[in-house]
Amino acid sequence: MVGIVSQIKKLRGHKGYSQDYMAYELDISQAAYAKLEKNETKLTVDRLFRISEILETSIYELLRFKASSINNTGQNFHKEQPDVVVKLIEQYEERLKEKDEFIAILKERLY
Repeated sequence: MVGIVSQIKKLRGHKGYSQDYMAYELDISQAAYAKLEKNETKLTVDRLFRISEILETSIYELLRFKASSINNTGQNFHKEQPDVVVKLIEQYEERLKEKDEFIAILKERLY
């Protein structure tokens, strides 16, 4: 998850957002947000989705692999990231499905 955290920190800086602003938007303390950026706190999927909204980017952008994840020989690919990406994509697709089902239920109740 270190790669994700560094992507979040980089994008936050690029947008000119302070840690205070991010903490406010996430409804957490600045100290809690700082721990997140230092990778001292686990980043939940829900929090990752909210951060992507605040930073106006996709989760895919936050999870994007960098060339630095691969050493010069192309070996030792960072093994944690593919599993994380697959899980996040599955959870994202499940949330989209749930949203569509919820919208369908609401439409039925309206009509």
